[in-house]
Amino acid sequence: MTSLRQIEANPRNAKLSTGPRTDEGKVQSRKKTLEHGLSGAGVVLPAEESKAVSERMAQWHSALKPWTVSETWYAEQVVILSIRIERCQDHENALRIGLAERASTTWDADRKLAIEILAEGLAKKPAKVAQQLRACAHGADWMIDRW
Repeated sequence: MTSLRQIEANPRNAKLSTGPRTDEGKVQSRKKTLEHGLSGAGVVLPAEESKAVSERMAQWHSALKPWTVSETWYAEQVVILSIRIERCQDHENALRIGLAERASTTWDADRKLAIEILAEGLAKKPAKVAQQLRACAHGADWMIDRW
């Protein structure tokens, strides 16, 4: 539940938040709205995406065969969304590659840190934590090092 102090503080804080003031800040703020382009109706597209949409519309026009205004709109939506889907797939692939690289370089360090954090609970729940430590190689190594 929001307290009276928080309710009174909100308008004061809002007055301090004026947004970007310099031309450079305003340009940077506008670019942030184009960062992923997944919101909105697809009207505002980054330049490279706009070009891809135009090219794909030309390529797919004969297959989609829009005759009416509404069919043309549907065709445009299909093309815009196909570009967005590909961008999402590219982002997902990049994320998966990054996670795989991180796993290959820091997996042992991550496991050792997780074991250290787990071992902090040894004094409070020794039986449970000891069982969890024995359940993995890093935990068993940790226990052997402490004995």
